[in-house]
Amino acid sequence: MRFQDTPTASLIAETWIRAARLVFLLLVVALLLPVARGLADAGNECTGGRYMVGEASGAASPLADTVIVVAGGTVSMEPCGEPDRTRIKRTRRGMVLKASWRQCNQDIGKTKLRMRTDADCQKARGTLVTQTPRSRVRFETSHRCEVAILCTPQTIPVDTNGDGCENSCLPCPALQCQPGYGPVDTDGDGCHDECEVTVDVACDADRDCSSDNRMYCAKPSASCGSAAEDAPGVCRIPPQNCTLEYEPVCGCDGTTYSNACVAAAAGVNVASEGACERTCGSLPLPGVPSGCENNQICDLPPNTCDIADLPGVCVQQPDACAEIYQPVCGCDNQTYANDCVRLQAGVPLQFARACDEPCATVDCPPDSRPLDTNGDGCEDACEVAYDIPCTTNSDCWWRSTLYCATAPGTCGESGPGVCTAAAGACTMEYDPVCGCDGMTYGNGCSAAAAGINIDTTGACDSTR
Repeated sequence: MRFQDTPTASLIAETWIRAARLVFLLLVVALLLPVARGLADAGNECTGGRYMVGEASGAASPLADTVIVVAGGTVSMEPCGEPDRTRIKRTRRGMVLKASWRQCNQDIGKTKLRMRTDADCQKARGTLVTQTPRSRVRFETSHRCEVAILCTPQTIPVDTNGDGCENSCLPCPALQCQPGYGPVDTDGDGCHDECEVTVDVACDADRDCSSDNRMYCAKPSASCGSAAEDAPGVCRIPPQNCTLEYEPVCGCDGTTYSNACVAAAAGVNVASEGACERTCGSLPLPGVPSGCENNQICDLPPNTCDIADLPGVCVQQPDACAEIYQPVCGCDNQTYANDCVRLQAGVPLQFARACDEPCATVDCPPDSRPLDTNGDGCEDACEVAYDIPCTTNSDCWWRSTLYCATAPGTCGESGPGVCTAAAGACTMEYDPVCGCDGMTYGNGCSAAAAGINIDTTGACDSTR
């Protein structure tokens, strides 16, 4: 018995065929969807970059300003270098990195890094832990570069596309130095960028050293004006960094510099220590010119605040001062941290201590008197009062340079005498005297220099 085709049977068959096709398409989609997602993830995958740990919160860390570099499957971090263990996992949401160092460097011990980036590596956050010294820093950063550039010696990394990241290496530029000079690397990038004197190049003037004013002819102190013509000089590069220590010197240009290094930085030789002795007017008054140039003040002697018509010295007002606390009191009755700060304020000196600091009491022995040795208005030492009566040298025990001077011809007798300082320098005049020690001296001063009293004038009688 044969079934005959009917419209209903044809419709059912066609429906089954369409259903089979739909099932096939769904299977294809199900198979291809993971692949498509993988391709999409690969397109957005974080490949790494350069991240700086800055503005960190938490305890102070020796790695608070370090740079983390992720390139390909490697990690490095200044100053630790490449880690001993690394694990990098990349997902659609970004990159997860774990790294550890058994020993970062000689100063920093065991170190661990945990870091996560966003999907396109624009931002990163993480934790940096050091065991020695113990610290823990949480950080967030958005600084990054696509590729970390490691260049070979004699080449330097450069940014060729202007995106702020180094992306290529170029050879160091050639540097030609004149005889007597050698190339040096001043910024530590591995390339020579300046020429320094490698041997002492003699000079008479600055023009003998360089045509671009990069060097000057350094000469000994006090070699200024006509004295500089005969003084030997050596070409030197002016120093770039000087301390803020205030030890003024007077330059050969008549300007007072805060210290010798600052003078050398200006390419100026030193005429003398201390401020330039350019005299100026009396006690400064508002609106009254002092006779000094701009950025100078008329500095007066200490403890002369209320005295008019005194000569002063023009002193350069310093641009910066060291943070050293050696208080001084100004004539405005204000205490300044140190004398340099006082000069910055343009105030004359009253005395070299804090305004509200009382003087200490100095107890001196009967043979001495109190003395102010540092100009702070306080007696701080004892000065031996000479002309103390004595009979023998033992009576002048308080100072080894004293002896009991007696009248000539009183050798062996008990005074009277006076404690007297032994002479420091004598003439070569030959006017012999015989000392109480039986020795002949060239003159009376020579005997006094030896701490010996005079027995008789003339040479000693060798027959006695």
